[in-house]
This record gives sequence, C-alpha cells and structure tokens, in this order.
Amino acid sequence: MHISTITSDFIISPSRPSKPLPMGALTLSPETKPKLSEKEEFANAFYTRVEEPWLQFTSNHTDDKDPTKKVTRPMTKELYIEHLNVDALLMSELQSCFYQKFRAELIELRPDLAGKNFSYTIGDDAELKIIDLDDKLGTNEIKYLSDAINEKTPLKDCAITHAKILMTLADHDTDTFKGTYKLDLLNFQNIIDLGKIALSKKDDPSEIWINQIKEKAEKHPTHLIDTKA
Repeated sequence: MHISTITSDFIISPSRPSKPLPMGALTLSPETKPKLSEKEEFANAFYTRVEEPWLQFTSNHTDDKDPTKKVTRPMTKELYIEHLNVDALLMSELQSCFYQKFRAELIELRPDLAGKNFSYTIGDDAELKIIDLDDKLGTNEIKYLSDAINEKTPLKDCAITHAKILMTLADHDTDTFKGTYKLDLLNFQNIIDLGKIALSKKDDPSEIWINQIKEKAEKHPTHLIDTKA
C-alpha cells in the first residue's frame, strides 16, 4: 500500500476512555433499567452509536448564484461516509508501516518469534491484542508480543482510530451494511483482524474488513437503518 496524503478534518480521536462516560437517560423505569457491567460501560465510553453524526460537520460548496464564492452547508450523509472511508484507508496504510516495522524489529530482538504466525486486533480493554493464528504460541510468548506491540504508541493510536471508524461505518454505511451488523468494542476482537488488513498488498484493503464484518459480526435484532441523508 502507498501512503496517502489525504486526511479528514473530522478523523475520530484515538484516545482511550480513562473512565466510562455518563449514560444518557433511558425510557425504562428504575425498576427495569438494566445495569451495565464495567466492560459494557467501558465499551460505551469507547464508542456509542450517534444518530446522524454527519450533522455535526459542515462542508464548503460553490455558491449556485456566484461560482466565485463558497458557501458552507451541513455535511451530507454521503460525503460523511466518503470521508470515513478515506480515513479508514489512511489508518490501514499507517498501520501497515508501523506493523511491518514492528515485525522487522522482532527479527533482531526475538528471532524465535519473528516467523510465528500471529496477527493483532483491539481487545475489549482497548489494548492491542495478539491473535495466535495457528494456536501454537505459549503464554509467555503471547505476553511478550502483547507487551511489545502495546508499546508502539503510533500503531496503537492508529488501530484505535481505525476501530472507531469501522464501528461508525458498520452503523451508518447502509449501502454496504444495510444497518444489519453490530460492531463494538465488546465483539471487535472476534471480528476484525487488523494485522491481515495492515499486511495486505492491495492498494485498497477495504474489501478485507467489509468481508470480516459481513462474515463474522452478529446481526442487530432490529435493523438500524439511517433514512435521512
């Protein structure tokens, strides 16, 4: 993959929640309100579906009456999704660089692990998690790789940003996902293999994560389809 110079003005923050965000009011009575576990609260703080998030942004357009002037208008859903896909590609490309560097460093530091068949994803604790693809890594080997890869802050931040972008696309790119699939911090590690995306030789690896979501993500009991653009 080749590094793109394009980046969005509204790229999602990679920051990990230090504590759960307060939940909004629910319509259920206090007696029936479900109590969230700590993991669920943390996952909601990491990412929560927002209705029509594109309305938070604006975009510049040529004035219909005066082509020499620019006018600011609310961003459309289509443009928002387009920007998110560009951001997803950029995060893939950056991770490709950082992850290949990490694998190269292993050749010098731990040649016994460099040839092992492993990958990475984001765990439900918002840390990078090693995927043992052949189920042959020992506990100490997984711990070493986990500790080492989580020290790579640029890779980690890109992975977290990428994860939030993919969750947003799963929720709002209805042309691709039809509002059908559930992707959040609790199930991300079971669905998305970020290492496979990062090591892809394709200029646009979006097909990889699209297929991962469609093949592995559970479906919402009721489709959450955006009808407004």
